[in-house]
Amino acid sequence: MIFIYKFRPDKGAPTVLVGGGRIGSHLVINNAARAEGRRLNIARIVEMAGQDFVVNSLRGVAKDTGQQMEIEPVGDSAVRVNGQAIGLYVPKDGEGILYELYKREGIQRVIEATGKRVDADAARIHTRESGVKQVLVTANAKGKGSKNILVGINEQDYDPALHDVVGGASCTTGSGAPTVKAMDEAFGVECFSLTTIHAHTGDELKTLRKRRQAGTRPTLLEAVDHSTQEATGAAQGIVELVPSVRGKLLDAISFRVPVENGSATILDFVLKSETDAHRVLESLSGISRQSPRLLAIPDDLRFDEKQDKFISPSMASTSGVLGYKTSGVLSSIICKGKMCRIIINYDNEAGPPDAYLDLGLFTEGRLSEDEEKAA
Repeated sequence: MIFIYKFRPDKGAPTVLVGGGRIGSHLVINNAARAEGRRLNIARIVEMAGQDFVVNSLRGVAKDTGQQMEIEPVGDSAVRVNGQAIGLYVPKDGEGILYELYKREGIQRVIEATGKRVDADAARIHTRESGVKQVLVTANAKGKGSKNILVGINEQDYDPALHDVVGGASCTTGSGAPTVKAMDEAFGVECFSLTTIHAHTGDELKTLRKRRQAGTRPTLLEAVDHSTQEATGAAQGIVELVPSVRGKLLDAISFRVPVENGSATILDFVLKSETDAHRVLESLSGISRQSPRLLAIPDDLRFDEKQDKFISPSMASTSGVLGYKTSGVLSSIICKGKMCRIIINYDNEAGPPDAYLDLGLFTEGRLSEDEEKAA
């Protein structure tokens, strides 16, 4: 069974977003597009690059995702998104740690979206002597006292008394975990492997540009990088979210490729019981019905008799997934006996932020429950 969750009503506790780049901008834009009561109260954005950068990043994300929103600077210390003013702070110390602001405004949560503080000890720089109770990391968090949570999969494991640093899972982890969980519950997983065909990150593209500007041709490994360490991190993130498959991961490989944004996770399973593509689709459709944000089933998914597989023509290219706000979109299923291959496409920018917003609402409700009990 996929865990069914209920959100508490949003009480509007102010949240500080540290990092106004692409992921941070997707968070703000997606949050503004949500219905009343389903939004986080993002009161401040902290971004070293300044106001123009934040405004341009927000406008770029809104344009890329086809959302019509009014985005404009307010003076030199805020931005307005769809009529809502959000304070902006440009740190001069290079750290962006606003202890006095956290205390003064009663900030309980910081969303760490810079990508630089995924380690729990590094993320806790926000909580020291500030009153901040939780740091939500927009990636797989690491280290003692941290917990990675994907709402709809394992939020029952969250304990606000133990987990002051919470990871929202990386894009690859989020794309694979729902399918791995469903396959293990329906058929039993003997072992599985993960291969991701992943777009370059912003930092990787900066490195490539610097090499080109210096007149040095990028090496093959820089253009298409086989990154075992990162892929293993994503796969181990899946194991943390779905502990029943611990010890069953055979291999994990990541290939970085020069595509716009869309990526794909290829999951190969050896199952404990025989199955077929139709039964697997039935299992995966259950995820989509219960938690639509976790997995989308495209309308054009069809069974190809010649190939004996389900395939979505629109997902044949990873560009077809651009703009989807789900953790993953089913691309294909093929099975024979106890072996099965499932391909999940995902937009590695647009997909994860909605999961992070859901996690923020869920943990806010749990923090409020703890306060009520203490009172």
